[in-house]
Amino acid sequence: MGSGSADNGQRFRKNTWQMTQDDNLASMIATNLAEVKDRISGPGQTVLVAVSKRQPDERIDACLAAGHRVFGENRVQEAQQRWGPRRPRYPDLKLHLIGPLQTNKAADA
Repeated sequence: MGSGSADNGQRFRKNTWQMTQDDNLASMIATNLAEVKDRISGPGQTVLVAVSKRQPDERIDACLAAGHRVFGENRVQEAQQRWGPRRPRYPDLKLHLIGPLQTNKAADA
């Protein structure tokens, strides 16, 4: 067998490594969310709003997979790009606009 077989083996190792990294990230985020929710639970109603600004899609998806559904964004355009495709899959998703809002963006918000 030629170099094609070596390439396939290397690709398999890389894909396996990436899946392991993704699993580790998802597990870490799920654990952290559970710990924070435990700490803030108590009398009254406290809602954890995860600020998704500048977070890579992998972290957002891991957070959603862990069951978190309340997020905050500070830029309308970024929120539309990030959450538009995800809304159909997560109908219970709640988004908050955080920070100042320009008048010309109010209708989109």
